[in-house]
Amino acid sequence: MNEQVSGGDGAQGDAEAAEVLERFRTTLGSVAVWEDPPAGLGDRIIAQVNRLRDDDRQAAPSTEDAGSAVPATLDDERRRRRWLWPGLAAAAAAVVAFAAGALLMGGDDDGRRSLEPIADIELLPTELGAGASADGSVVDAGAGYAINIDVAGLPPAPEGRYYEGWLHDADTGDWVSVGTFHMRGGDDRVVLWSGVPIARYQQLVVTSEVEGTTGGHGDVLLEGPLERR
Repeated sequence: MNEQVSGGDGAQGDAEAAEVLERFRTTLGSVAVWEDPPAGLGDRIIAQVNRLRDDDRQAAPSTEDAGSAVPATLDDERRRRRWLWPGLAAAAAAVVAFAAGALLMGGDDDGRRSLEPIADIELLPTELGAGASADGSVVDAGAGYAINIDVAGLPPAPEGRYYEGWLHDADTGDWVSVGTFHMRGGDDRVVLWSGVPIARYQQLVVTSEVEGTTGGHGDVLLEGPLERR
């Protein structure tokens, strides 16, 4: 590998690296990759691998020679491996995902990809959204701006309706949709995405919309300023 990326083969090495990274574009573009791993994740992965290893040992057929764990048949060995490897692969995938996130969060040498929040959000209810609220932050994820908010008091949208997030420029009257959600799954975490620079917009707004309608926005339920850091 060192020979490929040195001297006249540097371009080839760069192309190979770009091809490898392209395979992981979707994974690395996920907000979950950049979040801190859950507490104790490493211990849980190790414990799971150990359980799989112990179960595998118990499932192995016994022989008179304890030093030789020979499968009864080749088919038995194949079935055992098909059962074991998916669990190990899942554990390994979790380690790789969070390792990639930790590596890339360090950013380039010039710090362009620190992924630190660049703005804070606090949304308060209008008369139509009484009892609801939301707060969160905005992260520059490279491919766009990830808008992460925790929503409280907003009921699940009825069938045929949904909620929509918007960036709003009060000076120009411009509205830009940053995603839709419905709150029917019981999770209060919502991730919206903006492909436009948030520096042009002063507000984040959440509206109630009717499926199939076009033109303009619906009733405003939550609104609040983007407080840049």
